[in-house]
Amino acid sequence: RLVHADLADYRDHGFDLAIFNYYFGVKENPDGSFTYDISGLARDLDYWKTLGSSTPVAIGMEYTCRNLEYGLAEPGKEHIPGTFSPKARRAIVGLVRHIHDEAQRRGWPRLYFYPIDEPGNNKTANRMLFAENVLGFVHEVPGCQTATTLTANDVQRLGERVDVRI
Repeated sequence: RLVHADLADYRDHGFDLAIFNYYFGVKENPDGSFTYDISGLARDLDYWKTLGSSTPVAIGMEYTCRNLEYGLAEPGKEHIPGTFSPKARRAIVGLVRHIHDEAQRRGWPRLYFYPIDEPGNNKTANRMLFAENVLGFVHEVPGCQTATTLTANDVQRLGERVDVRI
């Protein structure tokens, strides 16, 4: 009852986007493919629908992308922060595709992929390079859109990679 009242209040006050943050499980299979655990997202979005919300959802996934960046870095090479091995890129694009396909199958609300928060700050090395890469990976999946928090200067650098500015 309280959640229904909160959601109605959000709607009545013009809130038009929800941000859900997740760490998704990504497992590499022996054949080089990947298996994805999005059960937490599925549970939350099914609940979101039950509550009657069609509010778009931005899926925060920066830490999943960071873990894949480092965990699937090319062995024997010094890793440069913000860059991705081909395997890490495949894993992230595959995750986005998997979520997109589940959204279509389950009738979830519009999703925006939020793979980095505040790309223009300096809390991690090569943050803008990371942003360029992960936002681009999302756009490799037809129909997928990105969202992030950014300044006017960041927009000049990231341009078309950002569909929704939060």
